[in-house]
Amino acid sequence: MKSLVIGMGIGELYAKVLQEMNYKVITADLNKPADYKFWQDALAKEKQFDTVHICTPNFTHSDIAYQIANHTK
Repeated sequence: MKSLVIGMGIGELYAKVLQEMNYKVITADLNKPADYKFWQDALAKEKQFDTVHICTPNFTHSDIAYQIANHTK
């Protein structure tokens, strides 16, 4: 299973738990160490995810969810 974690504040915990569950974890964050700076770049390269965890400020959730919905189960 492959999961995208967007935002590596609390997302670090999500990524750790997912890795312990044997998920392939891809991370995206503009300001912290991650696989990609922008989640859009992760989508362009990885194409599809089983799960996406939006760990960014609340006011960004709906916009990200709307844009990413077709790329996740």
